[in-house]
Amino acid sequence: MVWGTPATQASPALASLHYLTEEHKPYNFTGEDGAPTGFAIDLLHLVWQKTGTPVQPVSILPWARGYYLLTQKPNVVLFSTARTEARNPLFKWACPIGYAEIVLMGLASRPLTLTRLEEAQRYTIGAVRSDVGEQLLLNAGFDEQKIMTANRLSQALRMLTSGRVDLVSSNKSTLLDLIKTQQLDPAQF
Repeated sequence: MVWGTPATQASPALASLHYLTEEHKPYNFTGEDGAPTGFAIDLLHLVWQKTGTPVQPVSILPWARGYYLLTQKPNVVLFSTARTEARNPLFKWACPIGYAEIVLMGLASRPLTLTRLEEAQRYTIGAVRSDVGEQLLLNAGFDEQKIMTANRLSQALRMLTSGRVDLVSSNKSTLLDLIKTQQLDPAQF
């Protein structure tokens, strides 16, 4: 979890914060009942319980919109957020809740051999706009013209399966869960 500017403190003010997240299984996503659910949502409910804070509304938005609001509005909490060197000084961070393995995934029918990240620069890569998958590529010097952004990971995956991009950059477990949810064959990737 990360707090936007201005810095906030854990206190009764927890009820005055705006909580934002994205569709990012298994951490946070819309449940079958339409309510936010997932591991990070459960942890947030525990924080509220421990601090005596009533349950607060959580908005699920496309990642880029949530990230933008975090940087522009006071009292915004955006979770779950990958902590990187570039992002570290920008926000007030709460607790780590997991480890994210960011990968480049392609189609098995179009095998690519990459031994170093730099070799991927010759390919077109799909990523969620402002997501850690895109930001890590940009921070590594990738040409922004070779990165095709999408509002949601499902759109980036569709770009890959339709041949619009060669690879997708994102969290490995989230990609694999999305492949399963969309009833695609994991052996295709």
